[in-house]
Amino acid sequence: MTDDDVGGRSAYLEGVGLLSSAAVEFHVFALLFSIKDGQPGFVSDDYVTARFTHAKAAVMELEVSGAWIRRPGGYFIVADEMVKTAIEFSERLEAECAKPGPAAREARPLFAP
Repeated sequence: MTDDDVGGRSAYLEGVGLLSSAAVEFHVFALLFSIKDGQPGFVSDDYVTARFTHAKAAVMELEVSGAWIRRPGGYFIVADEMVKTAIEFSERLEAECAKPGPAAREARPLFAP
C-alpha cells in the first residue's frame, strides 16, 4: 500500500516507522479488539477477514514493516509498549464505567454492545 492509496496520508508508528494511515488505523482498531477479545496482542484471521475491505493490504504492510508477525490462526502484534498502554487504558476506562454516578454514564467501554 502506498501513500497514494490513502490520499497521500501516512503516519509514524514508533518502533516501526512510516506506514500508511490506513495501516495505522487498522493496527489500532485490531489492537483494541484483541484486548476486548481476551487475547491482547493477538489478532485472529477471523478479525482480519471480517472487518475491513482493505485489510489484506494493511496487514501486508504491517507484516512487512515488522509490526506484526504471522502466527497460526492470526498475527502477533510486536509493539509491546503499545499493547501495554492500550491494556492500561482499557482497564482504567472499565473501572470508570463501573463507578456509580454521572461520570459512569459519560464513560463508555470500548466496543460496547
